[in-house]
Amino acid sequence: MTTKLIKENIPQFIKARENYLIALAMNETNISLDGECKQEVLNENIFKFGRDSICQDVGRRITNTKLDYNMSDKDFIKYCKLSHLKRKSKGLILPYDKYEHSKKEPWNLTADCESRPILRLAEKAFIQASLNILPEPLKTQLQPIKEINNYLKEKEFIEINLSLDVGEPIKTANQILNEVVV
Repeated sequence: MTTKLIKENIPQFIKARENYLIALAMNETNISLDGECKQEVLNENIFKFGRDSICQDVGRRITNTKLDYNMSDKDFIKYCKLSHLKRKSKGLILPYDKYEHSKKEPWNLTADCESRPILRLAEKAFIQASLNILPEPLKTQLQPIKEINNYLKEKEFIEINLSLDVGEPIKTANQILNEVVV
């Protein structure tokens, strides 16, 4: 038995795929930039373990951003403020007036506070568009992926659908951006 995709839904699938890739790139860029800024702050300043840690003694210097939660509260706030200034200097401007707490503490926003929710919406739309191109027996079998709320299964489904050949190649970032700018 041959299974064919529903061709009339392929343009929506392609658009949802492009939107997902844009959202993914935006989120990964924000997270990467944030990591770079935090590492620079750790390299330029001395922050020490302020709490007992499984891996380090209190008073030892923190050089890994993955261990920044071990700082004292006072040092952590300073670290966040310095990281915030680095992010701003590199062009990452966050919606400081959107959240009540960030009006008083603009440094208290994660770098992906806007891009992560956009990515989740794009993932959900891409999953739905992916289901919409499937013929009915297959769509019915895979529909639970959308309803289960299992992030790992969703990511696996997205990866499978990114590899689908729908007759049109995946555009490069430059091609997509040129369409958006025009």
